[in-house]
Amino acid sequence: MMEDRNLTNHERLGREQRRERDTAHFKHKVSIARNISERKLAEEALRKCKEKYRLLYETIQDGIVYTEMDGRIIESNQAYADMLGYSKDEVKKLTYQQLTPKQWHQMEDKIVKELIVKRGYSDPYEKEYIRKDGTVFPISIRVWLIRDADGKPKGMWGIVRDITEQKRLAEEMLRESEEKFNAIYENAIDGIHLVSTEDKRFFDGNKAFCQMLGISREELKNTRVMDIHPAESLPYVMEQFEKAGRKEITMGKDIPVKRKDGTVFYVDVSAAPTTFRGKKYLVGIFRDITERKQMEQQLKDAERLAAIGEVAATVGHDLRNPLQGIAGATYYLKTKLGSKVDNESRRMLEVIERGIEYSDKIINDLLEYSRELHLKLADTSAKSLVKDALSVVKVPTNVRIVDSTKSKPSVRVDAGKMKRVLVNLIENAVEAMPRGGMLKIGSKKSNGNLEITFSDTGIGMPKQVLEKLWSPLLTTKSKGIGFGLPICKRIVEAHGGSISVESTAGRGSTFTVKLPIEPTMKGVKEK
Repeated sequence: MMEDRNLTNHERLGREQRRERDTAHFKHKVSIARNISERKLAEEALRKCKEKYRLLYETIQDGIVYTEMDGRIIESNQAYADMLGYSKDEVKKLTYQQLTPKQWHQMEDKIVKELIVKRGYSDPYEKEYIRKDGTVFPISIRVWLIRDADGKPKGMWGIVRDITEQKRLAEEMLRESEEKFNAIYENAIDGIHLVSTEDKRFFDGNKAFCQMLGISREELKNTRVMDIHPAESLPYVMEQFEKAGRKEITMGKDIPVKRKDGTVFYVDVSAAPTTFRGKKYLVGIFRDITERKQMEQQLKDAERLAAIGEVAATVGHDLRNPLQGIAGATYYLKTKLGSKVDNESRRMLEVIERGIEYSDKIINDLLEYSRELHLKLADTSAKSLVKDALSVVKVPTNVRIVDSTKSKPSVRVDAGKMKRVLVNLIENAVEAMPRGGMLKIGSKKSNGNLEITFSDTGIGMPKQVLEKLWSPLLTTKSKGIGFGLPICKRIVEAHGGSISVESTAGRGSTFTVKLPIEPTMKGVKEK
């Protein structure tokens, strides 16, 4: 202020003007305001999101783990630590390789490489983990790759699920399913089998299938498709097999199948291709139609027998009247002429008598073939049956009979009717050896049956004769109408048995009669 007094008015005025000029800027206040509501809301939303994430991270039942690329664990949630039996701090001191059994390392290294070079994440896959206490348990895991700002692999994070219970339930369901399948497979009436499409060898078969073939499961594994079918039907069977493999056919009917003992039965077959352990197979189901075929054959036989019976009755009536007349006339001439008959005339009368006997036999064969059988059963043996049969057969001196039949086992049969069967077989064998030879007769017990065999060294039979051998009205002899063997077959089958033949032209024949030791007659009456 003292300075202002020494100033002139002019100086004092200049100073005032300058002061007013310098303070002119402070006469008005300027304020700037910014609305931060959205930022505050965003920060709150982010906070809540982090809380939700943290809550989810810590409460989720699946394990979550973050690792370096070399496998060192950086972070994990509580569920991950709990499933392994470690604390979260302990987990951070481990690598996922330490937690994984060695047999899974190679597979997992491959998966990590694919993460890097391909899509950056894996499909869920299964492996095992090792707990702190050393126990091993199964897990399912899915892994994602983490990259840095430059796109280089930085780490991985994965979601891990303990599937112990899931595995247990799956194994329990699988076991239950297998038990159900095995129960059906083993107790099925139909024969079920698995056969290789490559070498046609059977891989497996159920109990019914093995029983059908008469073999064990071990024997089945060394058996091929071509081993169980007769040679004449094999081309057709193999054609159907190939078609089934190409899915061109799924059903086959009336397929012949050969048992281990050589007998043949028929089946309906359904088949479907499948793959097992990388190999191609056919799953086949055999339905034994033997009983159905037998019923069909019985119906045909009944119809044929009825027709033959009508013919036999008519022919028997029409022929026996003139035969009786011829027989009466022959007897009269022999009686009337007595000793006056010369040798030639006597020989002619004997020819007439033999002709009458033979004609009567044909009529009896016709009637017997068509007549219902009635069996009178009694215990006997092969030795006794053959002895009785040989006693009535005229055996030429150039034919040798070797009887090696046995007295055991005994069988219950109609001895009279079985004697006729054996007589017929022995006479046929003798007639098949016009230049002489040997007939061997033997017996043995086999699969619950008594087998009697007749093996001759005769002329044998060609294939075309064998195919129709058991049909009536077929004969290879100069006389006869072919009822001998059909009648034998009918008698044997009436006892629940079977009769078969093996023969080669020029090398002889072998007839085999099989009789059940325990009678199983069907469709016949026992007196």
